[in-house]
Amino acid sequence: MAAAAAYRTIERLGHEGVKEMLVAPISFVTEHIETLHEINIEAREEAEKLGIERFRMMPAVGDSPLFIAALKDLVLRATGIEAGFVAEPLASAELGSVMT
Repeated sequence: MAAAAAYRTIERLGHEGVKEMLVAPISFVTEHIETLHEINIEAREEAEKLGIERFRMMPAVGDSPLFIAALKDLVLRATGIEAGFVAEPLASAELGSVMT
């Protein structure tokens, strides 16, 4: 099972008579074994056993342009860089082009 907390939540919702569930694994940016198997398969099976008839899982945000733009905005704000600022290439980037 994905996590004990998720299992407890599914169990509680099933006992409360919930029939539909949408899982949004916000801790994961990309799809991988935990989201694809443990949550989308194992948790789905557990939900079905507990009477939840419709179990859906939101896909990971991955490289969604809106998500990437939000990350960019957060980084720029955190570093105090203005959105239109163009940085000079790093010395290590220049060195890499010389070495290839």
